[in-house]
Amino acid sequence: MKRFFMVSGFPLFCEGVIALLREKNGLEFVGREAHPDRAIAQIEGVRPDVVIVDTGDVTCDASALVMRILREHCEIKIIGLNLHDNTICLFHEERHSIRGVEDLMNAIQADDPAPLDRKGG
Repeated sequence: MKRFFMVSGFPLFCEGVIALLREKNGLEFVGREAHPDRAIAQIEGVRPDVVIVDTGDVTCDASALVMRILREHCEIKIIGLNLHDNTICLFHEERHSIRGVEDLMNAIQADDPAPLDRKGG
């Protein structure tokens, strides 16, 4: 079972993603936070397998947050999800277009995500 944590300042965005992923087997939602410092503290406590970061959230410096998570918790997979340009970014991987919730599921569950359509980089 993969455990995931959400970071976004937009509750409706989080609730939508969480609702989509809760319908899938093999995933467990373990928390969400809007503020980067509080997110880091919660991540430390719940130790998720995957952190989904809303990279379109202008209220949070997503790049700094991602770098901090990678530095402090290199074992955690980080997925940047941006609904503004419809992309998933697997940090340390490439940027891909999202076609649906299955693409997000592939990114979360696979050790090597299945190839998705590339969208720049």
